[in-house]
Amino acid sequence: MATGTLEWVEVRWRDIDTKNGTRNRHMLKTVDDEHFPVIRFDFAGATGDTGQVRLKGTLTLHGVSRPVEWPAVIRGDADSMTVAADFPVDMRDYGIKPPVRFVIARMGAVVTVHVRLIFVKQGE
Repeated sequence: MATGTLEWVEVRWRDIDTKNGTRNRHMLKTVDDEHFPVIRFDFAGATGDTGQVRLKGTLTLHGVSRPVEWPAVIRGDADSMTVAADFPVDMRDYGIKPPVRFVIARMGAVVTVHVRLIFVKQGE
């Protein structure tokens, strides 16, 4: 569950479910969610039109903010807008040390993030 506006979005690490309890615990330890509980994206703009676009903004993870640009698909109607994006994130860019072992397999420093957001128009 994310919170935010069309200008920013935040999600708590604890709200991310990998569908594996052990993997969830390892993830939370790796990202130090006790000290850095939130992932934040501040939207700065987009190129393209409804459909295929490139989102630009600032991603903040683990207390480190970096400019980013990702491909995304945006769909909208009168009451809502859906944003879907899949993009790589190098944990080392945000001061996160990749775990040597992640459950039973090695995990690389670059992970693919899958984002699905639905913005719903609030009553006026």
